[in-house]
Amino acid sequence: MSRNIYSASSLFSIRLDTYDFLTNPELSISFDRKPIKIYKKFEKSLHVLKYQAHKRGIKLSLEGISKNTILGYDLFEILPFILFENAIKYSLDDSEILCRFEEKNEYRTKITIQNRGIVPEKLERDDLFLRGVRSKNVKNAYNGNGIGLFLANEICKFHNIGLSVNYSETTPHSKIGNFYVTIEI
Repeated sequence: MSRNIYSASSLFSIRLDTYDFLTNPELSISFDRKPIKIYKKFEKSLHVLKYQAHKRGIKLSLEGISKNTILGYDLFEILPFILFENAIKYSLDDSEILCRFEEKNEYRTKITIQNRGIVPEKLERDDLFLRGVRSKNVKNAYNGNGIGLFLANEICKFHNIGLSVNYSETTPHSKIGNFYVTIEI
């Protein structure tokens, strides 16, 4: 019971932080940067969204670990939440979302979130980081406003983090495939 209350409270807080960032991004970076434990923020977001994933039969997994930190703003906490929530939203039912951590050295961490779902058309892929852009392949299948990857990209820019998205189709001309979101800190 207390875990559910904690998850709901965290979810609500992150939603408010997201709204604040959307309406006034400068306010989100008006405070000093502080050391943030990267792995802990991803682990927390995964825990908060576990019930949402479970309702659709989606398994959330973490692979690897990182002790690295980033000197960042409080809004960094929104990033893993957005990435996991997007992965859950666009994953096929009864599938798995894998978050893989690779420490490159004591300062560099590569994080890849992989899920299986409907992949965008090749011509749409470069525009998915733009506000309001959604793939035509998912418009009728899932609700959304096209702000998830836009927000993730903006947060990454504030923190000088590399963000990329890659796809692999199951078969040629298939709309189903693997979706990889990678951030390099």
